[in-house]
Amino acid sequence: MDQILRIFGWLLFLQSVLLGIYVIAVVGGGVYVWMPLPTAIAATIVTGVLPSLSAFLATFSQRLAARIYFWDGPFALFFGVLYLRAFGGPLAAALICLGVLVLPWLFWRAAAKRKWPPLIANSILLRRQRLAVVTGCGLSCIVVLVALGWSLSMPWWPLLGDCYGGPLFDERGLPRAIDFTARILFVGPPTYQGWSLWSIARIEERFSPKSWWTPERLILRGYFKPSDLSREYLIEGTRSDSALSHFLPIIKPFECGHTAPLADASATVRVLHSGPPKSGVRLIGSVYRGAHSANRDSRTPLGGVTVSIQGPRGAMVSTTDAEGVYDEHGLPPGRYTLHLMLRDANVETSYGTESPSLDLKIGEVGGADFYIR
Repeated sequence: MDQILRIFGWLLFLQSVLLGIYVIAVVGGGVYVWMPLPTAIAATIVTGVLPSLSAFLATFSQRLAARIYFWDGPFALFFGVLYLRAFGGPLAAALICLGVLVLPWLFWRAAAKRKWPPLIANSILLRRQRLAVVTGCGLSCIVVLVALGWSLSMPWWPLLGDCYGGPLFDERGLPRAIDFTARILFVGPPTYQGWSLWSIARIEERFSPKSWWTPERLILRGYFKPSDLSREYLIEGTRSDSALSHFLPIIKPFECGHTAPLADASATVRVLHSGPPKSGVRLIGSVYRGAHSANRDSRTPLGGVTVSIQGPRGAMVSTTDAEGVYDEHGLPPGRYTLHLMLRDANVETSYGTESPSLDLKIGEVGGADFYIR
């Protein structure tokens, strides 16, 4: 009978640790980041770290593990309700709660009361409770690291691409995000429809001040393929705001920002180099051969293409250079309409219309990218 109880105990221990890793990855990994960081950290500790610690302690001291489960349970249930959506709904959350909290607490409570044999017999940890706690905490730290790696591979849906959702600079003329160019050194394993959701990169050129969370090498969130290895990117990013990764060098793309392969970011890099306009407004963009939705590798910049600009001073034209970029400085503020001067061409833009219009105030930068199919 003791052998059967010990086998069941080890199976319950394994289940608790694996589910604990999953809970830490979901709650602490920020799949749904919607609560303040201190609350998210507390939720991660209560719902995932403490149950995992209790599972490790149960191999040494069943009574101590049962007590931690008992006191942690109500708080874990409270935070679990807040994360119902992240766990896939009430049914999935209830099953996870059953496996992480309820079953382990019932088993270890019964084991302590009936004095069932511990999972690890004749261990020095049975005689030194403080050493047992330190060992359990160390193993829990390993669990947190595994959960962090798991969280990086979980699907997420950020707003990517240059959708012109906002300017590059704030009202002080400083980059509103963390801007730099980087070379991809390592692409993580594919976990979402053939894409890897993270990579390791080396910063090549900085446009924002250096900080402790942007060292020379860091982790980038996004969508990457093995072919991205050694490719250079322009990153307009922000610090990861999840409980697990906020204090690590992990950068995620700025929502609706300008993150793109460097070959597709010539206009943006020029703006970052020169800063906001010193007078008037600036119109800048690129013209490509290839569809907007096509693979970036199948698009090429087009030089010598004329862009018609209708603004406060009437009509004017701008011609793209060898990098496919048109650029006009010192224009008066006001409303501008852009149109590509090509006959019988199927043209689309980053705004979804062939002739986008922009309202620019003094000191602002605007423009549109054109794609000729």
